[in-house]
Amino acid sequence: MIELLNPNPQKQQLLEEANTIWKEVKKNNVNEIKDSITRYLATPVLLTRYGFQVSNFRNSRLFRPPIQERVQIRLEHDEKIQIPRNAQVILQQNKRLTYLKWYAATQERLQEQKQLLLEENIIEKYDLPGRPSHALKNPELYDQLHACIEFGLADNWRRKEWIKVHTISHF
Repeated sequence: MIELLNPNPQKQQLLEEANTIWKEVKKNNVNEIKDSITRYLATPVLLTRYGFQVSNFRNSRLFRPPIQERVQIRLEHDEKIQIPRNAQVILQQNKRLTYLKWYAATQERLQEQKQLLLEENIIEKYDLPGRPSHALKNPELYDQLHACIEFGLADNWRRKEWIKVHTISHF
């Protein structure tokens, strides 16, 4: 049998062993094959690369001069450095807290507005996500728009004047 921890297994031996095992497994039922696959996937495998990285880290730490380690420990526990770090963390947490309070208040207002609309049986159509239509805020909007638009001869006269001004200004 081939050792799994060997980083360079012999390929020919590995292929032969895999073929013989597959011939035996192929004779089994489909459920048994699925069970064996799940068992193989559930077995833990040692990560050799990780082990090498840890050991190299430990070895490099042993050769570090002790003065450098003492300075590093002293800097990590120095109160002059810890206080600004803690103050910065507190400021960030306060900003996040105020944002969350604002967000919760906004959500509460939206829920109240939604409940009010449901009670009054008003169906609101949104123009853009998160924005109610202007027609709902100003019910006379359509009448005002209709009154502002001029139809017929006055509109044609305005267009002719604009064309005259536009063409004369270019000459």
